[in-house]
Amino acid sequence: MFWCGSRPSAEIARPSSPRPWSPGNGPCPRAPSFSSSSSSRRTTVRKHRLGAAYAARPPIRHLKIDVTMVDTVINCPLIVPLFANVRSLVIDILTPPRPFYISLAFLASMLIACPNLKSLRLSPAIVFYDTRGCTNAQWDPVSSIISGLEKLDFRPRPLFGGGIRLTRVLWAVRPRLRKWVLDGTENLGGVPDGGCPNLEVLELAGESFNGYVTLEYGDFCADIARIAPSVRVLRSQIDADQDRAKEALLMLPTIEALELPGADLRSSTYDGLVRALHYGRPLTVLRVSRSVCVESEFISYVALHASRLRILHVGAPLGRPRTSSLVSPATRPN
Repeated sequence: MFWCGSRPSAEIARPSSPRPWSPGNGPCPRAPSFSSSSSSRRTTVRKHRLGAAYAARPPIRHLKIDVTMVDTVINCPLIVPLFANVRSLVIDILTPPRPFYISLAFLASMLIACPNLKSLRLSPAIVFYDTRGCTNAQWDPVSSIISGLEKLDFRPRPLFGGGIRLTRVLWAVRPRLRKWVLDGTENLGGVPDGGCPNLEVLELAGESFNGYVTLEYGDFCADIARIAPSVRVLRSQIDADQDRAKEALLMLPTIEALELPGADLRSSTYDGLVRALHYGRPLTVLRVSRSVCVESEFISYVALHASRLRILHVGAPLGRPRTSSLVSPATRPN
């Protein structure tokens, strides 16, 4: 793994000459154009004495970089060639939290440096600000990389023209995508029907609802059902997300694994999540740790629909004794 933040860049490479660049050594040399051939990259690496074998197959596969370092790194010919075989890229805010604004062109420069990328995560604290956009010639290589992704977590906060650019990125996903992290507010209308046939894991982030489901989220679920007919796993990153989970279960009949921490599964005026489970496909995995429910409702669901259940993870909500779990050991399926 290659980590790029406040650590010295000496851990990147240790050539005897020339001296490796670090933020304290002054301006970084200008990088070659990202449209340069692979032979140009190998030449650049050899120039810095990393060796022909290293130049042909840089070993770095996982890259995590502070967003404040991206501009510096992509303009350094000593570093850029090392990213040719990166499979997983995380662009994060590793410094004390504060807004950081990026454009599509800024993101493009980093993506094009990683032509074999399979997984991309962008910190949701980053603000996507873009009033200029980019030409088709600039966009095509970026679109090609996004279409090859298998995992995507791209949820920056849009500002001004950033919303249009954000949508353009999301609409570029293609059949290779297997896991997608989304807020549930995204516009996926431009993704073609069946455009993500291999998408299996839908992970909900963002904010939960308070007893109601917005029309926007209903449209989102309808789009997921339209473009990803094989979604099997529904997972939430946040607590008390039962309303969004219930809506997704009703609109995505292929779900067979539910992971929902800290939820309220009890029936209400609008019915509860446990009752919604009765109408869907029998689950094989159910993880509802730190959740609360009416015990009789939960036991009824387990008794009627647990024939395919392989993993059941339940437990008491925070602040309650460990003995007050949702289901007693005797009622848990083997």
